[in-house]
Amino acid sequence: MISHADLKKILAQPDGAVILDLRRNADYDKDTLTMPASRRFNPDKIADWSGALPKDKEILVFCAHGRSISDASVNYLTKNGYKARLVAGGFDTWKAAGGATVPKAQ
Repeated sequence: MISHADLKKILAQPDGAVILDLRRNADYDKDTLTMPASRRFNPDKIADWSGALPKDKEILVFCAHGRSISDASVNYLTKNGYKARLVAGGFDTWKAAGGATVPKAQ
């Protein structure tokens, strides 16, 4: 798990990590924001897209609340040789703590 303080440090570094927005479609669709530099993927199709991720960089994963989706995704990625960690509390907690956000790409 990565803390908000550590995540802020990573966001300040260009190419510091790969950040994945893995919120369920309903949670993603109802929000207009995401985390800076994050890439959106459907967590239900992780086997389809995860092979394109770099294994030499840290992968930071967040969902809405930092529970089942993030946890399962980190477990899957770790078992497949990726350096993956979940963002503590998910995106909702990140936003509530004043973490940086950007509008989603349309």
